[in-house]
Order: sequence, then structure tokens, then C-alpha cells
Amino acid sequence: MGLAWTLIFSSPGCNLFTYDACVLSSGARRTIVHGTSLPGDDDCMTTSDTVPSGNVAADKGATFGEHSLPSPTLSLKTLLTSILLSPFIALLWIVPCLVPKKKDLIVLIPRFGGTMNGNIKYFFLYLVKGHTQDCEPYLLTQRRATAFALQQQGLPVLLHPSLRSVVTLLRARSVVVESTDWSRRLKSLLVRRATSFQIWHGNGMKQVSLTGKTFLAKLQGSALQRWTLRWRNIYPTYDVVFFASRMQRERRSASFSMKETVLNGQPRNDVLFGADFGGDLIGCDLAGTDKIKRAVAAGKRVVLY
Repeated sequence: MGLAWTLIFSSPGCNLFTYDACVLSSGARRTIVHGTSLPGDDDCMTTSDTVPSGNVAADKGATFGEHSLPSPTLSLKTLLTSILLSPFIALLWIVPCLVPKKKDLIVLIPRFGGTMNGNIKYFFLYLVKGHTQDCEPYLLTQRRATAFALQQQGLPVLLHPSLRSVVTLLRARSVVVESTDWSRRLKSLLVRRATSFQIWHGNGMKQVSLTGKTFLAKLQGSALQRWTLRWRNIYPTYDVVFFASRMQRERRSASFSMKETVLNGQPRNDVLFGADFGGDLIGCDLAGTDKIKRAVAAGKRVVLY
């Protein structure tokens, strides 16, 4: 018997797409549903595009990420740490397979150790505001200030590492990330059996992650070093990677190891089109925001970069 859940992303102009996944006992089957919307979203148009499952990373070595071998010193540190932790890591490869997943439990992991900004912030607020009946979302952070700010607002947050965060990661059916640094503190091992969604934090022309020149050069390390990174599951293959345009997908498909791609807007852009998630100013520069409001009230033009 399958477990069904729905993942909703909002895109610029209040365009939405509904992502339905039927998680079967034998694995995950993903289906993009066109032209459907959740109750209350009738005024929004559903848009999505998908590429069939299959690893679309460009080269054989594209299974690592942005911080593969940061420096010879750090590489040695990573190697020694992995050797010392190998019994524990081996256990973490087994435990996620044994722990039952909780239906509709979604963990969202921002970049920079859990700052409250970017796509994860607005997607999290979107889910919390109107769709907690469809899913159980938690934002995971390593920053006490972020955890405190969200707790003050009554929002579901997990401070990591803690017993509660570890248990929640193990039981999560889905994990949503927007960077390559999210895997630290064993998070990528704990969610190894969850369905993973990479929504990335921005657009641009530069090469990122696996295709960045610096990181490609660092992938030329020894086989033992590359094996160590695989063993720690620092740079996993994502079930789905989202791109904001066809050009972005063409430009950056090789930057990630993935099974499927989806075209969609970025949640953080919705505020530019009047979307109100509630809690929008959490983590913002309030002094700067007030200055902008005063400028607009005075009839001045504001340029957003």
C-alpha cells in the first residue's frame, strides 16, 4: 500500500504546480500533475515540466558536490575523521533502512547552517501558513538564533544536532534543500532513505557545484579520498532537482547528480508579486526594510538586486 503526499511550490506570478508522489514499498514513483491545484489556489495557474527519471549528470564523476576536496589539509582531516567514525557511519547506513518513515513528514534545510532566508524560508512559510493539513513541515537549523526566532513565532523548528532532530531526520519521508552544504553533521546520512528535492538558491550563468572549475580540479584527488566522500554520503544523488527555466536546466543539469528535473519558479520571488506568507520579515534586515518603505512612501524608485 502506497503512501501519498503532495508537495506544493509557488512560482513568480502566483503560478503553482502540484507535485504528487506515491511512495511504494518497492520505491518511489514520481508523477507531475498538470492543471491541478489545492483548495484555495483556484486563482493560480499550475505550471510544470519534467524530465523522465534517470541520472542526468553529465559525467561519470558527477556524484560529488561543492566542497569535494577544499584543500589538502582539509582532505586529510576528512579522511581521518571518516576512518575514526567509520563504525558509526556504517551504522547510519543501516539504521535509515530500518526506521519507518512518517507519512507527509517534510524536513526543510536552509543553507549556511540554517539561516532564515532564500527559497527554503518562503517555501517553509508557505507550507506552514496554509498546508499543514497536507503535510508536517519542519525547518532544521544549526543556529540557535534562528531556532529561537521561529519558536517565538510558534513555527515548527528543529535545532540540530539534538535527539529530536536526529529522530525526525530518520523518520522524514522527504527532505528539501537549496545548497550543497546542507549535508554537514551527518544530515545526508540520516535522510539517506528519504526522497530528496534540491530547489537551489538562485539563478545565474556561473558554473556551480559539480561543474565549478575549482571543484572539478579537486575531484582529481586519490580514489581513497573520493571513496571517503561517497562513504559519508556528503554529495548524494537527488531524486528531483528544480530549475527556474529551460536555460537554467540546460546550463546546470551537469552540476547535480539527479534522477529527475522539474521546471518551476522560485518561492522567494512570490513576495514580489504580492504573496503574503506571514512571517516574511523573519531573518530580514528590518532597518533596511523600513528604509525601503519610507523611500516608496516618498515616491522614490527602489531597485532590487
